[in-house]
Amino acid sequence: MTPRVGVPRTGVFQRIGQGRTPREMAADLGISLKTVDVHRAHPNAKRDLAHMSDWVRHAVRWVGA
Repeated sequence: MTPRVGVPRTGVFQRIGQGRTPREMAADLGISLKTVDVHRAHPNAKRDLAHMSDWVRHAVRWVGA
């Protein structure tokens, strides 16, 4: 599988909200597990979310909207 270049962080964000595992996210997006981990490790500054738990909560609400 060839990884897609410039995969938006929103793809990982959406899958967090869907309750997907990091391995499932990597497979869905065609990116490495390490890339998923990098995106998960840095909560989105634009949304002013300091902690991963805040990010997950926001992702769940965003997916449900």
